[in-house]
Amino acid sequence: MLASHKPGDMLSITYIQRGQHKSATVQLAHDQELEVLLNEALGWTLSSEQKAFRSSWLDGN
Repeated sequence: MLASHKPGDMLSITYIQRGQHKSATVQLAHDQELEVLLNEALGWTLSSEQKAFRSSWLDGN
């Protein structure tokens, strides 16, 4: 869902807090300090367990 939005977009969300349904509006922001990289991009080797998890997650199984 987030891939279809950009920083600055306003989103309505619904969540449960202590058993009560609540609603709020949030504004997406860009985090200058956060960067997501694949292990391979860092020169790290994936374990067989990591490879299996990634494959399962990406295939939606």
